[in-house]
Amino acid sequence: MLGCAALTPTYALNQLDFQFADLRSCDFRDAVFDDCSLREANLADARFEGADLRGADLGGIRLQDARPFRGATISRSQASQLLAELGLNVQ
Repeated sequence: MLGCAALTPTYALNQLDFQFADLRSCDFRDAVFDDCSLREANLADARFEGADLRGADLGGIRLQDARPFRGATISRSQASQLLAELGLNVQ
């Protein structure tokens, strides 16, 4: 498990590969992700409120509860991808 601390105010994460990482309880509030991967990461109890996730690969994320992402910014294609993970067809 990655030891995580709250990094505030807004901070940028550039070219980080968190693919398959254990990010439980990490605090990414107000972070800006640029060319990062969260693919298949364990995000249990992680917080992303106010984060800009448009520069992150969100593939394989299983969104059980959207509350930790309240106020986060994602792209339309990311929204479609997350909804597809829930079994919804976006047309």
